[in-house]
Amino acid sequence: SNVLGFFNVINLSEKYKIMLIHGELDDIIPIQSMENAKSALKNLGADVKSHISKNLGHSIDQEGINMGIEFIKKCNIL
Repeated sequence: SNVLGFFNVINLSEKYKIMLIHGELDDIIPIQSMENAKSALKNLGADVKSHISKNLGHSIDQEGINMGIEFIKKCNIL
């Protein structure tokens, strides 16, 4: 079953820019879930970037926050 199976009818384009950030040591949501989501979104046509934060669990650190801000700036959202 596709992690985003209910989106099978949607065809995204590269104008949909998505950034996924995941903690390497996350014990709540397996890192494979991020990889599955990334793959499914790419298969739908989205432009997906991802980052694995080293030595981080189910949280966000300053590096992740900075990456998110830079990603938003590059997308011309801010």
